[in-house]
Amino acid sequence: MCIRHADVFERCERDRSLGGQVRTSLDEETLGYFAELSYETGVPYQTLINLYLRECADQGKPLAWTWYRKTKHYQERFGDH
Repeated sequence: MCIRHADVFERCERDRSLGGQVRTSLDEETLGYFAELSYETGVPYQTLINLYLRECADQGKPLAWTWYRKTKHYQERFGDH
């Protein structure tokens, strides 16, 4: 992933004016991924997570839902497809 610092800071300024704070739980592997990326790029991990989510929203990227098919809820509703 190649991130230009100018792009990051431009988006950060724009996002600050539009958003608010949210609290969420992330699994250790996901947080570790963004923490390492933060270390490599010098961009705070919270900003990287926000940028990634913004990129997904901008592109209308659908979720793969592969994890959901393994849940009890899915199995009860749709069986083993």
